[in-house]
Amino acid sequence: MIMYGQDASLPPGIDEKPEKSEDAVEPMFQPSSLPDLSPSTDDTDAKSRMLVALYDFQGLEQDELSFKAGDVVKVLQPHSAGQWRVRRISDDAIGVVSSSYFVSAL
Repeated sequence: MIMYGQDASLPPGIDEKPEKSEDAVEPMFQPSSLPDLSPSTDDTDAKSRMLVALYDFQGLEQDELSFKAGDVVKVLQPHSAGQWRVRRISDDAIGVVSSSYFVSAL
């Protein structure tokens, strides 16, 4: 029976800590160099923000705004937790959207 763990030795040819390969590829971007595109839930900072839709959405309620991926909206005011009242730039339609469908327009 082969045992591996604290009390067992490693199989032949397996080092405890692998050495860094000379052929290792460094990542193109470091996380700190990328802009934060995650949806904001900070409603105090939300007013007057421009957002871009990531996905299509068909509103089900009368006050919900339907939109397509790529639509740009301006936040008019916080509506409720994670939702904003917005105006779509292309046609001035106003309605409520979920913040999770949008990222900040840069």
